[in-house]
Amino acid sequence: MPEGPELHLSSLFIKRVSDSKSFIGKIVERLPANREPRLVDFNKRLGDNACYTLTSWSRGKELMLTVKPLKSKYPNASYKPEEWTIRFNFGMTGCFKFTKTADTPKHAKVCFRTAGEPSYTLSFVDMRGFGRWVASPEWSKDRGPCILQEADLFRANVLDNLAVSVFNKPICEAMLDQRYFNGVGNYLRAEVLHRLSVRPFESARDVLAPLPLELKVGQTDVLHMCHQLATEVVTMGGGKRYDVQLEALEPQPAVKKEEGDEVDAFEAWLQCYHQPGMKNLVDNNGRTIWFAGSPGPRAPKDGKARHSPKKRASSKVPKSKKRGEENNEDDLVQRGAKAAAGKRTKAASNSRKRTSSMVPKSEEPEYSDRAKNLVNKRAKVSSRENTKIPHKISDPEKSTRAAKRTKKSASCEETPAVLCSSTALGHAQSEEGDRRTRRTGTSGRRSLRLAGRAGGC
Repeated sequence: MPEGPELHLSSLFIKRVSDSKSFIGKIVERLPANREPRLVDFNKRLGDNACYTLTSWSRGKELMLTVKPLKSKYPNASYKPEEWTIRFNFGMTGCFKFTKTADTPKHAKVCFRTAGEPSYTLSFVDMRGFGRWVASPEWSKDRGPCILQEADLFRANVLDNLAVSVFNKPICEAMLDQRYFNGVGNYLRAEVLHRLSVRPFESARDVLAPLPLELKVGQTDVLHMCHQLATEVVTMGGGKRYDVQLEALEPQPAVKKEEGDEVDAFEAWLQCYHQPGMKNLVDNNGRTIWFAGSPGPRAPKDGKARHSPKKRASSKVPKSKKRGEENNEDDLVQRGAKAAAGKRTKAASNSRKRTSSMVPKSEEPEYSDRAKNLVNKRAKVSSRENTKIPHKISDPEKSTRAAKRTKKSASCEETPAVLCSSTALGHAQSEEGDRRTRRTGTSGRRSLRLAGRAGGC
């Protein structure tokens, strides 16, 4: 969530952009269909051809943006800043970005288009959609003095209200109440308490009650550290989730935190928040507090850690290099060749599987071992019958049957061996069917006999 320093940097960013650019046309609001625009009256006063500049300032976690019509375009118009002011709350992910109009971010919610060509757009971008804006010249009534720009008022406001029930809570929870700590968020409270060795779940009143109203030079405490750390973040020119540099041209300086690890100035500045070796707990408000050592006496009994501390970035070294081998171009070529060969082998095996599944199975029926034995017996019997001399038959009908049988056996001898074997298998199947149908009934026996005669010689 953007905190006091991030909103102050956003106000500086808007001023720098407006110093070199003027804006034209209505303010565009990009909202879902179920949400009504909030700047309808504002745009009626501007009109379609309005030309104006912008200015901005912040207070804690709120930002004011004022539209100032150009006198050259409106010489007779009376300018009253209170009629042209929009108050922004950044929510969880809000920030301002300045891009070409064609490259306007996807999650831009409020857009100001520049005059002239090429066209640029200043956008309030809010990815998660918790940000709010309203046409109002007044700060919210539930916000206290700013920790950054109103340090003395901030200190007096806290010490004068220590009897309020919010200071019965642990110090880490009281520091998120914007009525007294306007501008403090999750990373600032963790850094303040860690650098002063204050346990996060100590009573807020016990920590703040001994503090004097005026601090001597060279001394520091929790309230002074809030102002000091916020000032340091602004001086660096960037903070948490603030990915816009002033004028979008000045890169943030990179510093080395460890050998081989390059991080930006803000990451190097952090000592506790999301840092290696630090602990974290979810407080009673559902927010994560980072700390070192003991959490304090007011820690939740069933408190659980939400995040594991991030590991220091390290360049990934190939296994061959860890073993002392050189990772040269030849090694990379060999690895690429092996990977390609593996892919080809896998593709070939898949194609073989597909081909085998497409080949039709043999149409020849499968027979049991018992049927095959019967085939062998039948073959032996038929060979014996062929060698015997046919005996005389007195009955003319029987002689006709014998002649037909002799003719069929002669034709079988002329056919290939494969056909004879299939015929024998058909006879064997019919005989085996006959044996089975003796148990099932005469109807089944008749059908199997017909099937066997159709398949036999």
